[in-house]
Amino acid sequence: MHRITEGLLKDFVASYELSEMSESDQFERLINYCVVSPEVVEGYDLADITTSNNDDGIDGCCITIDQEVIVSAEDCASSLSDGRRQHDVKLIFTQAKTSESMDLGDVLKFNAAIERFCHNLADTPEDPVEKNVKNIYLAALDKAGSIRNGKLSLVARYAYTGKYKKPAEIEKAKAEIIESLEDGGYFSEIDYEILDREGVNGAFRSTMAPIEAKVDAFSVAALPTISGVEEAYLAVVPAKVFVKNMLSDESGRLRAHVFEENVRAFLGIDNSVNSAIESTVNDDNIRSRFPVLNNGITIVSPDVRVQGLSITFVDFQVVNGCQTSNILWLNREKIDSSMMVSLKVIETDSEDVFSDLVKATNSQTKIDDDQFLSLQPVARRIEAYFNSFSDEENRLYFERRDRQYVGQSVPGVKIFDLKLLARCVSAIFLGRPDLSYRFPKKIFSDESISNAAFHEDNREIIYYTACLIYYRVSILFSNKHLPSEARRFKWHIMALFARRVGGTTRPKLTSRKIEKWCETVIDYILNDHKGCREELLSCLETVNTLQPISDDRLKRQAVYEELIREDEN
Repeated sequence: MHRITEGLLKDFVASYELSEMSESDQFERLINYCVVSPEVVEGYDLADITTSNNDDGIDGCCITIDQEVIVSAEDCASSLSDGRRQHDVKLIFTQAKTSESMDLGDVLKFNAAIERFCHNLADTPEDPVEKNVKNIYLAALDKAGSIRNGKLSLVARYAYTGKYKKPAEIEKAKAEIIESLEDGGYFSEIDYEILDREGVNGAFRSTMAPIEAKVDAFSVAALPTISGVEEAYLAVVPAKVFVKNMLSDESGRLRAHVFEENVRAFLGIDNSVNSAIESTVNDDNIRSRFPVLNNGITIVSPDVRVQGLSITFVDFQVVNGCQTSNILWLNREKIDSSMMVSLKVIETDSEDVFSDLVKATNSQTKIDDDQFLSLQPVARRIEAYFNSFSDEENRLYFERRDRQYVGQSVPGVKIFDLKLLARCVSAIFLGRPDLSYRFPKKIFSDESISNAAFHEDNREIIYYTACLIYYRVSILFSNKHLPSEARRFKWHIMALFARRVGGTTRPKLTSRKIEKWCETVIDYILNDHKGCREELLSCLETVNTLQPISDDRLKRQAVYEELIREDEN
């Protein structure tokens, strides 16, 4: 392996605590991380997308819907049944080789596996991750009417550690699989690339670096002093420059992360407002009127630098203008130099100001309260509690905002976003590991569940406790102290473990008594690693007494109730 690639692999392994894995397994996870992370704005578990040794030529695969990794066919059907018809759905495949030379046979095996997966709908993969993704794929096909252009898009990456010089036989194999996939008719776009060491290095660096963009404006006007705002400007920018420099990443793809604090879901060109925006963009006679016909785009950044007519943004968010931005992106080839777009530029580090801006600029569209949960006081209290741990060994990080810890040398395995936090709490404190496993969206969509999980009077320690259990279990799985075949029982094992260690009678989540219960669990995990591992293995033994447990059975609440009864006997 090339020295530079070896170095970044070491950084990745340290960040995700994978030191006991083989180098090839580590490299597979690195590639999956590099390929999937730019496509999503929600956290995900690498174990959910990395195949085992039983794979048939695919090292990683997943389905994303609107920049979120989908974990089950049920969640896929739920996501595509919300009445919208413009969901962005992607099927992603990876293959990773540590060799510095390319093997045509390996490429052909990867291609054949993709073709079999996509075209042979009756074929059932042996690998559990691949099998699950195949079921999600079939569920997505059944809801094609809700997908943008009526078809999924496909991303495939074959990665290795050498220098790619486009050998004829590899380019031919690449062209043939693309042609076959196009002929199959299941995909609106096919993005197939060979990632060599330079590509891998660049992809990894981009996940670690802040998002930065610079535009040369037509005009910039400073706004008067505003409380809580360092600087604010009204700017008129060439639309073509805005799309290329701010909406596009280094690979020319749409930067999904910049819409994290907006109402991310693009409503599509069928929406009447968006259709009107597109008509303006495409009309040669009125395109130049765009900045006076459109309300413009609001951008918030903690670091805005203005020099003359040049504006540089670091870690910026488009908090209003998601629809306009997406229409501009889709029609980027039709935009000419006469077309401008209005920007409202705000520099602030104030969380209060940022929260007010997100709420105010999105108030024109009906938004569920859950979409603003990360801005609520309970989320801030959770973040403050996590940050109260000064000992780095015991420190976990609650990522209230997307990419919050990018570039700060924070281990990726210790970062928990709102979605993962909710799954942990659901399994351990709500007694619903079935939701964590197959129906994570329901934790937010069911008001009774979301209210219980994030009640404003809940004690902050429960969130840290739930995440600490998840962290310890993830490390044991990654380093094979827990068998990989038990991963699908992970959430049930976590719930049973907490019940055994903390006590079967658990106080209310709003009670002071829950703090003592949680402290018992925390102390056990932090101070008795061997006992913790043995207890988790014992929980697995209890789960195995209920075997066989089919996926259909495992997704039901009754399985956990059976597990508790078995444990009490």
